[in-house]
Amino acid sequence: MTARYEKSRLLVAYRFIVAVLWVFALQKCGTRRALKELVIRITKRVEKRHSTIKLDGQLTADVLGELKVNCASVKGTLYLDLGQTTWIDAESVAVVKALIAEGALLSAASPFVGHLLKVRTRKLNWIV
Repeated sequence: MTARYEKSRLLVAYRFIVAVLWVFALQKCGTRRALKELVIRITKRVEKRHSTIKLDGQLTADVLGELKVNCASVKGTLYLDLGQTTWIDAESVAVVKALIAEGALLSAASPFVGHLLKVRTRKLNWIV
């Protein structure tokens, strides 16, 4: 077998696994709920003096409760990493601005999110 053939077989297997996972998610949660649950990933990294909360995907009003719980449990400095956030609605913008006003620091922001938050994203390209 050639390497190209093996690569195509792996790609087909990967697509099959993703499709099966989608079917299980849809059966377990229902269509709308499964799609909402797959919209964002919140990752929390805790270190000695600070914590970083990274948001990947679409930040909507549906997940603000989870974000607030994660932010409230942080001891020390809170860094928000919005570099991989692709969408943020008006209510979420207000919450993020309130977090920044309370002392949270923005470690990264996508250009779209930076525009909505009225921050310059070029100065935010460093990683915590």
